[in-house]
Amino acid sequence: MPKLLLDQRNIINRKKLATKISLIAKEKNLKSETSQRLILRLLAEEIKVGKKEIRKRFEKNQNGMQAANLNSFLIDQVLRTLFEIGTLHIYRATNPTKSERLALIATGGYGRSEMAPYSDIDLIFLHPYKLTFWCEQVVEYILYSLWDLGFKLGQSVRTINDCIKISKNDIFTKTSILESRYICGDRKLYDKLRKRYYEEVVLNDKNSFVNSKLIEKNIRHKKFGESRYIVEPNIKEGKGGLRDIQTIFWAAKYSNNIENIDQFFNSSFFTNNEINKYKKSKTFLWTVRFWLHYLSGYAEERLTFNHQIEISKKLNYRTTKSNNSVERFMKRYYLTANEVGSLSRIFFSNIDSEKNLFKKKLTKKIDTILKKNNDIFAEYQDRITIINEDRFFNKPENIIKLFAISQSYDIEIHPKATTILIRNLYRIYKLRKDNESNSIFLQILVSKKNPEKTLRKMNESGLLGRFIPQFGRVVAQTQHDMYHFYTVDEHTIRAIGILNKIESGELNNDHRLASAIIKNITSRRVLYFSVFLHDIAKGQSGDHSKIGEQIARDLCPRFGLDEDEVNEVAWLVRWHLIMSHTAFKRDLGDLKTIEDFAEFVGKKERLDMLLLLTISDISAVGPNTWNAWKGQLIKNLYLSTYDLMDGLVETPLNKRKNIAINKLKSNLKGWSKEDFKKFVNLHYDTYWLSNDLSSQIRHANILKNQNFLNQVLKIDWHNDIINAVTEINVYAPDHPGLFSSLAGSITLAGAIVLDAKVSTTKHGMALDTFWVQNSISLPYSEYADLEKIFRYIENSLKDKNWLVNEYNNKKLSLEQNNNYFEIETKISINNNISNFHTVLEVTTHDKRGLLYEVTESLANLELQISSAHISTYGQRAVDVFYVKDIFGLKVTNKRKINKIINFLKEKIDTNKNNLSRKKIQTNAA
Repeated sequence: MPKLLLDQRNIINRKKLATKISLIAKEKNLKSETSQRLILRLLAEEIKVGKKEIRKRFEKNQNGMQAANLNSFLIDQVLRTLFEIGTLHIYRATNPTKSERLALIATGGYGRSEMAPYSDIDLIFLHPYKLTFWCEQVVEYILYSLWDLGFKLGQSVRTINDCIKISKNDIFTKTSILESRYICGDRKLYDKLRKRYYEEVVLNDKNSFVNSKLIEKNIRHKKFGESRYIVEPNIKEGKGGLRDIQTIFWAAKYSNNIENIDQFFNSSFFTNNEINKYKKSKTFLWTVRFWLHYLSGYAEERLTFNHQIEISKKLNYRTTKSNNSVERFMKRYYLTANEVGSLSRIFFSNIDSEKNLFKKKLTKKIDTILKKNNDIFAEYQDRITIINEDRFFNKPENIIKLFAISQSYDIEIHPKATTILIRNLYRIYKLRKDNESNSIFLQILVSKKNPEKTLRKMNESGLLGRFIPQFGRVVAQTQHDMYHFYTVDEHTIRAIGILNKIESGELNNDHRLASAIIKNITSRRVLYFSVFLHDIAKGQSGDHSKIGEQIARDLCPRFGLDEDEVNEVAWLVRWHLIMSHTAFKRDLGDLKTIEDFAEFVGKKERLDMLLLLTISDISAVGPNTWNAWKGQLIKNLYLSTYDLMDGLVETPLNKRKNIAINKLKSNLKGWSKEDFKKFVNLHYDTYWLSNDLSSQIRHANILKNQNFLNQVLKIDWHNDIINAVTEINVYAPDHPGLFSSLAGSITLAGAIVLDAKVSTTKHGMALDTFWVQNSISLPYSEYADLEKIFRYIENSLKDKNWLVNEYNNKKLSLEQNNNYFEIETKISINNNISNFHTVLEVTTHDKRGLLYEVTESLANLELQISSAHISTYGQRAVDVFYVKDIFGLKVTNKRKINKIINFLKEKIDTNKNNLSRKKIQTNAA
């Protein structure tokens, strides 16, 4: 048991407890049910007081390791008390045989004296031979008492032979016995188990145990996330978490019989500095884990967004100009997780060396390069390592060259070499001004041989952030928004990987256009550097794109880029979001959108690189962030802009209208001239310019089936497999607020609206199109779900009050459970984006009823909606509407504009605050 804090008797005083039990024994028979209830009540009260004292000390000292030790101490005393009652009072053996011996053994985290507040208690009831009736009674008494006290147990009843036999074949049991600890009972029995375990198990397979643990670790990382930089990490099982720290200890204890961390230094596994890092990392992770358990009230191991906020406050992190308190706390967490990774690599490289698992052999694979550097590098079982540290560090470029060799010849770097680098990171500053080192890094970045893998190795070793200090600032930098799945450094490295896969053709099926375009890029250095630097200023106070532009101008010349290349990288970094913002938040059917974008971008190769940068950036945000719908919008913007740059769409409006009509005519089968003329005459000129050919074909068939002038509601749908959306067309008599009713009906029925477009015919009918997905962001596959949407639409158009009542009934359930993100509501109005519309943009906290709230408000403000473009970024919604006033004109009056902004903001914020208050009241109830 580790050394405890003073006054441990304030946690539980077993001497006093024993006195109280003796008094009960004098007055009553301890075997009676009444006595048992009294004892359990007494123990429950002692446990309650003890846990309260542990939490009090924890909150004062913020030391999770101490609290974990004290929790174990409390359980020890409870178990010893129960064991004494069971063996000395209730089932006292007056003349015990050799078989009537029992030892109580702690295993798992409890065996290490590391107990979180809601951890299971892992126990072995150890007996010598066949289980006797006496042993069975004692075990049963202790187990039932623990269950009655509310403990969760992982128990086994075994002989020494059982333990040895199972340990030889089961890695879990082998690990449990390894970290077992004697609690009470027959000490000789436990000592005999330890002796036989060491002689019969440990001495026979030291190497295989370590290898098994490494395999186990890799499997665990795949299950809980292969990156240590995911936004809601598992603090126990995730990469860089507590289990990785425990794996180091298990391997050290098994292979070198180490009992505590301080012996690592004597065994030459770690330096004193590394031992301190190990202790500090372990204490921090345990402190976070304790807060997770306390705040959730159960064994929660995932560091969720809401817990991140609460724990950052508990640990007294403060918001600064550049980072809020949560981001600062999570940066500490990720740096700790990375530190654990470094310690793991150092430790296992030393294990390799000590056990001589890797023998030196030079192979033909990299024979040439190694012969040139034979006094520096060598290959060990297909891994490259350093054989002469002095010569290695004599030339600064050797540090970067090691990674370049690994990349060029697809050979892993031996952990021993990584350890040497980690322990000499202070030398890296010399590399920054070394031209050869900078040149080699540029080769690594633009290499076609998996730069992602090499950059990640450089980052995990700590080299990349020191070699490029500007990158070092974004290492472990989080974005607390539920949109970005990775830290900035991990996101950047993944973006490089996606770009590389596009170039290699690996992602041809997902990104056909990009895969074709990248073959024509003449400046790969500009492209790869712009991706590498696009988020380089994240976490700094101010616009990261603007700051990033200046960083690019300062940094690129160091790596040999000429003035034109520097200017191009700087432009791409400054405007790396412009393409996605335009594609997702603007009406691509409005020619002015394309004209403005084309003029802004200026040239085709820049357009090409912007497309590749945009795809790489969005795809690297997180799983499923890139989808077919976003891809099609980006593609449409790219192709339209490219055509405009080629002079293919600079035609008068009337000519564009006629081209659209002729295209439709040639694509409609079985139509008479009279029917086609009826359809054309129903539409205003704007219809032909704002709807694409596929939409026009579907609209034509809807109206034909309605005999063109029939004013009866018609709902049509189809699944667009290419864009992964369901398109819903509603043909209905037009009236103020129609779009709001439709949008509200569709969203209240459970659909996610991505885009919408409004068309009005000359005979007063509306033809509104909605592109939607289901709750898992896919097209609808069950007609029953679509029928619900259609039923909601029909009900809302029959009776507007029905929709209002339905919305009010669902208000609370519509509010999502992620209100811990503070998102300010912003309303902007712009009259320069479109020639014919006022463009209104709403940014606020996302929820399912938001679209209805906003469109209803716009209807009350007597604004006509022509199109809507809906985007979400985690919990931030950005909804854009192209609107006109009641006379079909732009809204230009300043008083009217201010009225719109104030009305919308008040409506959204009032509903948001009311719902939050209702949730609090509901939860309190």
